[in-house]
Amino acid sequence: MQRAYLNWISWGVVMTLAIWLRMDGLSDRPIHADEATGARILAERIESNEYEFDPNHFHGPFLSFIAQSVAKIRGEDDWSDLSVNTLRFSVVLAGLLTVLTPLLWRKEMGPLSALMAGALLATSPLLVYYNRMFIHESWLVLFGLLSFYAIYRLLVRPNVYNSVLAGLFVGLMFATKETFAISIISWSLASIVYLLSRYYIDGSKFDLKRYFRTVAIGAIVSIFVGAVFFTNWFKQPTAIFDAFRTFFVYETTPGHE
Repeated sequence: MQRAYLNWISWGVVMTLAIWLRMDGLSDRPIHADEATGARILAERIESNEYEFDPNHFHGPFLSFIAQSVAKIRGEDDWSDLSVNTLRFSVVLAGLLTVLTPLLWRKEMGPLSALMAGALLATSPLLVYYNRMFIHESWLVLFGLLSFYAIYRLLVRPNVYNSVLAGLFVGLMFATKETFAISIISWSLASIVYLLSRYYIDGSKFDLKRYFRTVAIGAIVSIFVGAVFFTNWFKQPTAIFDAFRTFFVYETTPGHE
């Protein structure tokens, strides 16, 4: 019992450190050009309560969606009201939740290892830097880690609950940034290798149809979740096609090559 209390106290210390590293002087650094672009998209969204996805250049809608919620809570209703703290705090939330993700793996890695992983995530210089910047990557990392855990659960126990969970988090990755496809392709290949190794090396027998069924459910859920955000709650139904079209028409501006 004492060890459990010590573990949770240690997590409290880790989270306190994570909050301080991400919140102290949050508005001091000058605004990056990408942050300013995101702020303009957010301002248009909160002023009109509308959103239109641009498949030719900009990323997914989730960042502006969550930032809009933070802005409303802070009473910032137009471009002139938006503060740097509001913009960046919407990303700090993702960073703090990321620090907690090792708790999902406590049974697999043990409480001490999970705590050490959380401490490393809390103090990682690169993570701290990007968790203090109003760009998409912090949310993509969070949803990526959650998706990875859910897909692992789906491989171990292919049931409807785990497939819906995996579909939810992959859908949120989809709604965050188009580069989620890199992770999905990598995980799909790794999953195939895992299943083949179980079959040919361990001799494990599994119902392949069951995996196909649960993966199909997860795919449907992920597309639905992505559609909710891209279409702005189905106000613009054709936007879901733009979400897929962006992989073929996306154009980088000078400097991004």
